[in-house]
Amino acid sequence: SKRDLAPQQGRPSKCLVGWQRERVSERVSMASSGKVVEVATTAQFRAEVAGMGADSLFVVHFWANWCEPCKQMDEVFAALAETDYAGLPASQLKMLRVEAERDEVEDVAEEFEVEMVPHFVFLRGGQAVGTLEGADPRGLQEKVA
Repeated sequence: SKRDLAPQQGRPSKCLVGWQRERVSERVSMASSGKVVEVATTAQFRAEVAGMGADSLFVVHFWANWCEPCKQMDEVFAALAETDYAGLPASQLKMLRVEAERDEVEDVAEEFEVEMVPHFVFLRGGQAVGTLEGADPRGLQEKVA
């Protein structure tokens, strides 16, 4: 079940999931060339993860459209999706974007204990190998590189 939480004092780089849900009026669309996959359902998420090899890196971005730090990180996330990394072929890097409060992916958000957004989970072989919470462009780039 979703948790309605109050905003965290002094931490402007993150937003608590559930806060200001009533203010959500439209979905933010992220400009990218298609290398970022918008995940709409738990089944789609499972299929994406199952379809990649054990050496593949998945970067999962949990976001909310009312959260300003998420909008900043959307730009960083899209730019990273366009970058070729030494030692990791593009075919082995998958960028998934999951709206944290969407009912159809609630199971995924709960599985990875997403309580604040932006929240990033790094997967190899279907297993979480790291996380990053908050708007930290440099930290995200370092974890992907």
